Amino acid sequence: MAEYVLPPVVLLRPGVARSVGQEVAGLGCRKVLIVTDRFLVEMGLAGRIQDNLRQAGVESVIYSGVNPDPTTGNVAGGIKLLKENGCDAVVGIGGGSALDCGKTVAYIGAAFPDDVPQAMRKPAAPGAGGLPFIAIPTTAGTGSEATQFVVITDPVAKEKMVIVNRHLMARLALDDPELTATMPPKMTAATGMDALAHAVEAYVSPNASPLSDALALKAVRLIGHNLRQAFAQGNDMAARTAMMEAQLLAGMAFNNAGVGYAHAMAHPLGARYHVHHGVCCSLLLPQVCAFNLSLVPERYAEIAAALGRDVRGLSAEAAAQQAVEAIVRLRHDLKLPERLSEVGAREEDLLSLAEEALHDRCALTNPRQATREEVARLYLGSGINF
Repeated sequence: MAEYVLPPVVLLRPGVARSVGQEVAGLGCRKVLIVTDRFLVEMGLAGRIQDNLRQAGVESVIYSGVNPDPTTGNVAGGIKLLKENGCDAVVGIGGGSALDCGKTVAYIGAAFPDDVPQAMRKPAAPGAGGLPFIAIPTTAGTGSEATQFVVITDPVAKEKMVIVNRHLMARLALDDPELTATMPPKMTAATGMDALAHAVEAYVSPNASPLSDALALKAVRLIGHNLRQAFAQGNDMAARTAMMEAQLLAGMAFNNAGVGYAHAMAHPLGARYHVHHGVCCSLLLPQVCAFNLSLVPERYAEIAAALGRDVRGLSAEAAAQQAVEAIVRLRHDLKLPERLSEVGAREEDLLSLAEEALHDRCALTNPRQATREEVARLYLGSGINF
């Protein structure tokens, strides 16, 4: 029997963020906590959202303490402000860091005391739903507005906690491609490759379903046809809209099927060296695909075709190899790092990174399981050159 977990409402069109006040008021919310980062406050975006809410009769207070790779301390800061101001909903504005932090604040802030790590590790209480969370993404990569996943770093335990809980789902998402138009090319590239990794890993997951397959393969096609253009011409709204749609579809795909070793390995790599998650996924995805393709060559052959490769007349294995080559080519065209040494990785750390990766829950849905030594070799094989 299938079980599908999908976001309640997603509105996707250029300019849709300007309807936030009307939409939030329609949910019956009267005072919201805006969770974002300092950059979006300085750019004025958080203030514009606040003005829009005010015009609809919704009060708000801004929490701008979100860091890249949000921590339990970031979550605690948001919860403190939420409780002090009696907020009845949370609006997250930003990339995956702000959305993950906002989702966590909305869920545990209403139901748990101050020990954030302990609260995050608790199973959901019966009937627990948290406060309504409204997501406004400003990047086209994480799909966080469509998922029951959050990744929060516990700096004391030196651990990236991957939490899966359907109560973390956004009540409403406003996916506005206009908000991604100011992303610099490097961020466009990294977030786009994150979305590709979501889609590819969901498509080859042992938990894949007809629903996740349809979502993932369409996302791969959209990325293959639009990411280079969004990278080269940031003001191309057609490409930006296609990438926003792609990351949403990829998010819904992995929300139901899971991801694999590229993500499991990216989490400790990003935490150890403070590297953007999308860059980590981009570095690791080709090697992980090569490791998996002997088990599911037909799936990788379909990915190759979705990325624009002509695989007619090729064996499944040869066509699958085309998927790896297409991903490597895309990464090169986007001018992303091609060797782990470029992001500061050290060879002596690889075994400990591999150990952490195997304990990451994303490793459970990789189609081929590996030993610690094999995962260390996957890190080594990812273009590393010491």
